[in-house]
Amino acid sequence: MNMIAKAIVGWAKRTPYFHLHHADGSVYMGRWWLFRTPWLSARIHHIATPDFDRHFHDHPFGFVSVILSGWYVERRPTSVDPCFDGASGRETGVIAHRRTGSVAWRRCTDRHIIDRVSPGGAWTLVFVTPKRQWWGFYTPEGKVFWADYPIMRERGQAPGTIHSEELIDSQQSHTTTRERA
Repeated sequence: MNMIAKAIVGWAKRTPYFHLHHADGSVYMGRWWLFRTPWLSARIHHIATPDFDRHFHDHPFGFVSVILSGWYVERRPTSVDPCFDGASGRETGVIAHRRTGSVAWRRCTDRHIIDRVSPGGAWTLVFVTPKRQWWGFYTPEGKVFWADYPIMRERGQAPGTIHSEELIDSQQSHTTTRERA
């Protein structure tokens, strides 16, 4: 990691967000705040392992991600609308190798999954827009609210075991979205 990236990560580590863990307690993704405003926020993410989820997921916000150190392999769907392979129950996707210095812009509705991560993980600088929707996983049965997705319960991140602010924000967005439909 270069000196500038080290300085940014060091600064962010003074203001931790909550980290995401696997069921065995190991860290999946470390997260720290750089700054927060109503219009734009920035975080540092340390992606320690691939997603172990079976299905693509979206996010509650749009974001721009810059890889500061390391790399990961991301799979994104080949179609805008979810389209599942009957045998595997998974969507087909296009593979992208994201390396140090690469920049990616994603809308909140863009689906993806991280398949592989460099040894030691990938450090990213992430600029986040305000929340626009509830996030979830795309299954053959439809979009599933993240806290209702089975692997989230296995990770110990289902309601009651996660950071309460995140759950409350997500539930409010989830309820609001459902009421509009």
